[in-house]
Amino acid sequence: MAKSNVYLISILVIMASLSPLSHGLIIPGYNITRVVIEGVAYCRINGQPNPISNALVFVTCGGSTITLAETTTDLNGVFTIVLDIVRTALFSTSFCGLGFTLPPGYTCGIVAPDSSVTTTLGFLKAVGDTAFYVARIFI
Repeated sequence: MAKSNVYLISILVIMASLSPLSHGLIIPGYNITRVVIEGVAYCRINGQPNPISNALVFVTCGGSTITLAETTTDLNGVFTIVLDIVRTALFSTSFCGLGFTLPPGYTCGIVAPDSSVTTTLGFLKAVGDTAFYVARIFI
């Protein structure tokens, strides 16, 4: 009996490895295997947007403290995060968001725990197997 269970488990493992990767990100008509998130991190002080350079930008999901992906803003506050096929499988705008940590010297006129601010993502477009998202206004 134990021998037949080993064969059955082996067959199931082989079948599972041959099936395509299913993922949580579904856009009708597209097989999304990559996500690109773009945006600009800035503070609005006195109505003028000031870019935040060298800020850590990160993607988290479901209120978790685990970071799905991260990057750092450039001198103009611009950032791009690219999620590969594995991270795309874990990504959903329903429960994933974008955050950034203010570098030393930036206050933006707010008090935030750990100098972290979060925002939602807006769908921009889908091209081929890639979905593009844009960060909504941070502050």
